[in-house]
Amino acid sequence: PIQLRSYLESHNSPLASQAEEFITVADKYGLDWRLLPAISGVESTFAKNYPSGSYNPFGWGIYGGRVLGFKSFAQAMEAVAQGLTQKYPKDALYNLNRLGRIYNGVTPGSWTWKTQYFMTQIDTHPTSLASLPILMH
Repeated sequence: PIQLRSYLESHNSPLASQAEEFITVADKYGLDWRLLPAISGVESTFAKNYPSGSYNPFGWGIYGGRVLGFKSFAQAMEAVAQGLTQKYPKDALYNLNRLGRIYNGVTPGSWTWKTQYFMTQIDTHPTSLASLPILMH
């Protein structure tokens, strides 16, 4: 969670405080821990631009001006993770090209590229020593 929180903080994301929740939800549903944060990067610039009051930084369930709203970012994470694992083919969860065609049928190539980009950025984001816990020997 430290690495993810640091990455989200570097983007001034309102989701930075949710880093641990991202990990917990990913573990619960067997998803790559970077997937939901990356989707939020593509869909809402890490929750800086999403429909007001919806707590929906994932673009989940937004069709033709209709916005699916949640009571919190945590509730949105849970709903998206559950929806991905229950409504999408299993192979799509491990193949971003396939996932992109389902998640974003309008611009799947761009969506896939951006999602992969953010996943790589999250994975390789340096964590400062100042944010690591002190270990006593």
